[in-house]
Amino acid sequence: MNNYFPDLGEEGVKGQKGGKNPAFHLIGNRLYSGQSHVELLIELLLVINSPKRFEEEGTLFTSVLPKMDVLRNWTDAQLFYQPKQRLNQKLFSFLSNSPLASRPQVQRKQYQYLHKQFKQSISTQQDTHKEQAASSIAALFQGYHRVGSGRNWSAQSFLPIAPALLAGETIWNEKKSLQTNPEAWEEVLKSISTHFSFNRHMFLARGGEFFYLQICNGLKRPIEEIKKWADEVGLDFSKEELDPEVIHKKISNGFQALMEICPKTFSDIANFINTDLDAGKTSDCSDKNREGEERFASTGWVNAESWKEGYLLAVELSRLLMSNCNLIEKIELLEMLCGTHALRSLSLSSSRVLEETYTLPWPHFHMVVSKPAETNIGVKRLAEESVKKIELNIYKSLRIDCFSELRADKKPKQLDDIDSDYGPKLYRKHGKAMGIIVPKRGKGARFVLTDELLRLLVLTCVEPGTKITYDSFRQRVTRQFGIVFNKIDLAEASKWINGGLVITTETENDLWVQDMLEAAGFLIHLSDACALIDNPMD
Repeated sequence: MNNYFPDLGEEGVKGQKGGKNPAFHLIGNRLYSGQSHVELLIELLLVINSPKRFEEEGTLFTSVLPKMDVLRNWTDAQLFYQPKQRLNQKLFSFLSNSPLASRPQVQRKQYQYLHKQFKQSISTQQDTHKEQAASSIAALFQGYHRVGSGRNWSAQSFLPIAPALLAGETIWNEKKSLQTNPEAWEEVLKSISTHFSFNRHMFLARGGEFFYLQICNGLKRPIEEIKKWADEVGLDFSKEELDPEVIHKKISNGFQALMEICPKTFSDIANFINTDLDAGKTSDCSDKNREGEERFASTGWVNAESWKEGYLLAVELSRLLMSNCNLIEKIELLEMLCGTHALRSLSLSSSRVLEETYTLPWPHFHMVVSKPAETNIGVKRLAEESVKKIELNIYKSLRIDCFSELRADKKPKQLDDIDSDYGPKLYRKHGKAMGIIVPKRGKGARFVLTDELLRLLVLTCVEPGTKITYDSFRQRVTRQFGIVFNKIDLAEASKWINGGLVITTETENDLWVQDMLEAAGFLIHLSDACALIDNPMD
């Protein structure tokens, strides 16, 4: 069976909620279909920016990552973090985005109270000016809504551009609230655990925690082990990037700098809305338990062997955080990186346990990408078949012999749910949501290379401020993400898809990729036979 990080042991994992799910043993706890790639980033940033501790009585630390000496000695301790819920802030901003049926009277009263208090806090002699200012601030925060339209306001999320916009998942318990029918907000606060759930993980479903643990698992490895692995699989990292202490520092500084871009005044207003408008009553009740202690969330575990993709993600994050993109561009690219890494983690997890007829070099899978408007039937077919092959491998990996005991007591519907929520259907759902698997509906699902994905590949495969040849770029893309588009690589992909047999197709060269790179300003022609890929810092 698998080893885990933190090392909870086989029986320890089985004893956890969901611990008898084969996917939790194969991959970790967890990647889940209810969590979008946007929410993967939100949850990762929430963990990074929240106070953390090991075990329930451990010492708090507020740094992005544990210190290197702590990381190296981290074996079996469970990590906890302290997310803020920001109920008033979300109610103030998102109530109008909620379905009408999910706005009970008690929520509308608190919403009106918050807006009244906010207007009274504005220093101006004319009421019309107060009204205009309050409306402008409300519109400002509503404009930073990122995900969750159609849900109750409490389960929606802001665009994560500042710590003051990061909030834990809060679910309004509609059925229980209908039974108790509170008339005043104070009644809600007195029995807040009846009316709200803070630990259901429906949308912030542990994927961000999963990535955080993978990164920590990668950075705790000895430098010699990292160098040996990178050399064996052909990862073209610089000397600095092979040193986990350097990457640890770059990630820590990078995320800290990212969250300091937004003006402090903006965060001050957000915190004022959340805390000061009702003298901290709501934040105290939502952020603390019945005993008045700060409310903590526990993280899960990952497959111990996933340290390799964890270290890859760490290097890619360090490069992306150093890029010259503006704040919104970086957030969008980080969202796509999280989604792409989820696909990579699912693919690598399956390849680790399967014995295939024809095995590819690292990363042991191929995503054959085609043009969004591909007309070449051969390339289009390979792009379709590679989607099917990866999904089939994920399907098979959840059914290997060592999981037979875990699957034995499950009904067919439960097994189907595992495929939908944690397996091949999760893979396709993420790919379609990011636009790299098309069409969104109908047959013939295939991988495509979009402008957004290509930009991500340049910024994560080329160190900021450096240039590499196009051939080196193509090789790095394959080694890091398993993505292929070159004629030679397509032949290898065909072997993998067809169990060692090459199915010849009329494939064209990859000039279309170079055209996309040139249009995006990343490609420099040196001659007809040679081109450079440039990732500028300025």
